[in-house]
Amino acid sequence: MTIRAPFAIALALALAALCGPAAAAPGPLERAELESALLALSEGADGEAAAAAGRILGSPDWQEPDVGGFLASFFVRRGLTPELAGYLEHAALHGLEAERRALLQEALAWALAAHLEADLARRLPDDLGADFVERLGAGLQLLGRIAWSGDLLPRDARRGVYGRLRSLVASHPDVLRKEATLDPSRQPGVAVVRAHLFKIMRDLMAPFDAEAYVEDAGFRGRYAELVREHGLIVLDNNGLDDRQLRAIQDLLRLIPPGLHAATHISQHELLGNRVDGRVLLELVGSPGVNIFSEKVQGTLSGEFPDDLGPVAVPVFCSTVQHELNHLVDAHAIAGNPALAARRDQLIAQAGDAEPREYLRSAFEAGFFTTYPQEFFASIANQYLTGSSVTLLLALKRYDEGWREPLNQFLFFAEVYSQGSDSVPFFEVDEQCRYVTDRVPLGRDGRGHIERIGWPGLDLRFRLDEAGNVVGRR
Repeated sequence: MTIRAPFAIALALALAALCGPAAAAPGPLERAELESALLALSEGADGEAAAAAGRILGSPDWQEPDVGGFLASFFVRRGLTPELAGYLEHAALHGLEAERRALLQEALAWALAAHLEADLARRLPDDLGADFVERLGAGLQLLGRIAWSGDLLPRDARRGVYGRLRSLVASHPDVLRKEATLDPSRQPGVAVVRAHLFKIMRDLMAPFDAEAYVEDAGFRGRYAELVREHGLIVLDNNGLDDRQLRAIQDLLRLIPPGLHAATHISQHELLGNRVDGRVLLELVGSPGVNIFSEKVQGTLSGEFPDDLGPVAVPVFCSTVQHELNHLVDAHAIAGNPALAARRDQLIAQAGDAEPREYLRSAFEAGFFTTYPQEFFASIANQYLTGSSVTLLLALKRYDEGWREPLNQFLFFAEVYSQGSDSVPFFEVDEQCRYVTDRVPLGRDGRGHIERIGWPGLDLRFRLDEAGNVVGRR
């Protein structure tokens, strides 16, 4: 019997699949096509180039050593632009099938670490300069995003890349270890590159080993205590003084754990990371905040309206309070659909006509409807300065006919109570020394706070179904 050609071809393909031959190595035409596509993507969005690159990177013919070797060579010869980094980030974290994303994450981690190591070896210990940092920045930021969001990056690869970066730090201890204080005017760019390097190393560790990190990166004193206690690294080129660091440490000890998930606090000016009014290199990856460098004994900030009397707190601690609670908003509230809906409802209820419908009434009408991301963090400026004073303000406003501040106070207490039957009340003095007391709460059948056992008083409220105060008992 004669076998027709199409059937013979199909049979041959089926037998080949059963035998399981190794995938063919990528040929020169595919390599040239991928290089051409990546060069086009280096200039900006290009649908045709993105499709070609995705097809090749998604092909089983390209294994991790092939992809890693190709990318390492490409970065050396062609560099890495922010536009290409954006494409590779999308492909590695979202765009390809899971198996190929894992492969690309690992290939990128190794290639970017090698590229970073080679580039810095050519320049250190001399200054890097703004132009060089901007060129290097795309690779630093892409590696930072892979380290934090690379959910498929194998643990062995994480350990290996971390080890490579640890060796890089050890090779340049005078400039890359934390205990070395740099002069951004004489060595521009070095401090901010080091800061990003510390972030990447911190994010690569899974699980995080505080003792190993402290030793490998050279953290000492209160900086090391913050790493051990909170997993938090302070990126300031050793520019914050002990009183500032103590204020950060005290506040972190008092904020209920799990609310903010912060892994770093930075200070751009001390890093030399603000040039001509703009940030030279954004620190990406795990969540963190940037703060002012104002001394604790410096300027005071009034956090309450004049009709309540003067209550001031150092600008430094009010900034830390505010910025950390942006992370509470992003982590504990945005991650909880019920809390996120309630936050948005409260802003809508307060509206944009009357500033006194907000606890922070110093802003113009419409501020919080225009910038809703500032709503919760602005309440923190008051609540963490003096929770009792904030409650007094809310009650005063309620009695004057402004109902929403009391609802906002109860919402903040709900978040900080974490669903329990008590909540911390804060107070801070002019030296940024914090104290807290646990205040008992009572809840209605829906779980809304209807009672606050404030010292000497038993405050009780009548609530509607949404938890809004409709009367006092």
